[in-house]
Amino acid sequence: MVERLNRTFREEFWVHYEEEVDLNTMNFHLKRWTEKVYNRKRPHWSLGYRSPWEYLRDTGFVECPT
Repeated sequence: MVERLNRTFREEFWVHYEEEVDLNTMNFHLKRWTEKVYNRKRPHWSLGYRSPWEYLRDTGFVECPT
């Protein structure tokens, strides 16, 4: 699973990252991308092509704010 996540970061985040290569700046942008894109918009094969947010909302596992 870790290798797959690293591949996703390489293919979908790092290729578009154009900010300064500073650890604090990179962590900020990576965290923001993970919250906004990876967890809310990006479909995941293992979740039936739903984002984690959609999966949790649809299964009623937790109440997800909009």
